[in-house]
Amino acid sequence: MKIFALLLLLIFIVIAVFTVLNWEVLITVTPLFLGVAEVEAPLGLVMLGLLVILGAFFIFALGYQKTEAIFRDRRHARELQTTQELAAKAEASRITELREFLTEELARQDKQTTETSAELIARMDQLADELLNRLSEELARREQQTTETSAELMARMDQLADEVLSAQAESGRTAGASAEKGALPANLGEQAARRKEEYQRKLEAQLAEWSAEIEQLKEKADQAGADLKDEYLEQIENLRAKQQDARENLARLKEAGDDAWEELKAGANRAWEALGQALQAARDKFK
Repeated sequence: MKIFALLLLLIFIVIAVFTVLNWEVLITVTPLFLGVAEVEAPLGLVMLGLLVILGAFFIFALGYQKTEAIFRDRRHARELQTTQELAAKAEASRITELREFLTEELARQDKQTTETSAELIARMDQLADELLNRLSEELARREQQTTETSAELMARMDQLADEVLSAQAESGRTAGASAEKGALPANLGEQAARRKEEYQRKLEAQLAEWSAEIEQLKEKADQAGADLKDEYLEQIENLRAKQQDARENLARLKEAGDDAWEELKAGANRAWEALGQALQAARDKFK
């Protein structure tokens, strides 16, 4: 731009020098034909005036272009600044949205972790309860088996005692001692009464224990779902029927005499065995 201005100034200087050097010629009056009329005027001054007008127009056009370029640059600069501000705001907005998203994601992860921990703790508690229930049921089953085994041993011992007593009685009768004949029946009667009483106490204790367990199973059946409740209640009714049979056998055993109760013992043992098996089946079913 500076070179262009210097060149323009040099041209003006050359024109000015040329004008000064040829001033006399330029002011010489000459006839001029304008197309419709003819006038006399200095041709050099006319041409010089036209040159000045053309130069002024050129300078004005150049200034106008320069001014328009300046305004255009300023407009572009403002647009660029506005674009930069919008980009900065958009970047800040994205950063804010990203921060909020990260905050929400961390909160969600913390909530999920807390819920997972709670579920794990609840599951562990449930497993612990199930394990305790199974251990309790296993201990009860072992205790029941021990009780049944003890009952069988006692029954066997009673049977052996009866056989020994029968052998002693047979031996006494074979010996033919009259004094012993009078004492032996009394001794046998006392032993039979004592065995009957012990047997009754054993059956009553066993029946009371089983009755309490049946009531516990009844409570579980009442709390069961609709799909299993009917089946559980049917199992309970079966237990109650066998429980009633055992009670009836125990009542008949109590009413029997000291000599006749041995005949009812086998029926009572069968009733107790049936009730025990039914109760064990119910335990397995209610697990």
